[in-house]
This record gives sequence, C-alpha cells and structure tokens, in this order.
Amino acid sequence: MFSLLLLAALYPIAYFILLTFGLQHASSAEGGIISAMTPAVTMLFASLFLKEKNSWMQKLSLLLSAGGIVFIYLMNGSSNWSHTTGIVLLLLACITLAGYNVLARVVTQHFSAMEISFFMMGGTFISYLAVSLGNHQLNE
Repeated sequence: MFSLLLLAALYPIAYFILLTFGLQHASSAEGGIISAMTPAVTMLFASLFLKEKNSWMQKLSLLLSAGGIVFIYLMNGSSNWSHTTGIVLLLLACITLAGYNVLARVVTQHFSAMEISFFMMGGTFISYLAVSLGNHQLNE
C-alpha cells in the first residue's frame, strides 16, 4: 500500500509542483533540455533499483544523449547562475518522473490499473484541494 501512495505522490503531485516552480525560475529551453534527460535517468534508476541489465548499446546511447544535453546547455552560454533555483527544481522534477516510471513497474505487478488510477486521482484531488483552500484562507 505504501508503494501505491508513494506512486500517487510522485507523479501528479511532486512532479507538477516541481515543474511549475522550476519553470517560473528558468527558461522553457532549459526546462526542455533538462526534461530530455528523463529517459536516461529512468534507465539509470531501473538498473540501480530493479537490477535491470542494459546492453552496451543502451549505455552508449545514454552517454551520447547526456553528452548532447550537456553540450547544448554549455553552447547556450548558460554560465549565468541566476537560474540555479529553477534548474535545481527542474532536475528534481526529472528525478521525480524517473522515480515514478521505475516505481510504476513494481506497483503494476500488485495493483490493477483501476486501483492505481483511483489512488492517483484521489491523492491529487485531496492535495490540490488542500493547497487551494490554504491559498484562499491566506488571501482573505
């Protein structure tokens, strides 16, 4: 049950909050570049936590992809650290989405799609409702 609740907290709640605040403090180009790293981080997490084996071609593709992302970022002239908060939040969003992808592989073995959808939608509803009511209370 804990893994289902964690899954519901990772994607619709943590990911969107981190992404929203990250994009408020960084450019959309930086957001796109960092989001492009999600498949690489997912593959890394799957090999660490699920003990999946990757072929040398997958590892080479991972390095090429990550190298390309770093190259684009450096060529963009982004030595300005004024967007550091946004970049950190976007990286956390990337890590959160990768964690969701890996955890979803485990959770789908124990719960049906209907149960997973119910918990994710219910958890998101309760969380966003609490935030909305809190914001209304603060603004009065």
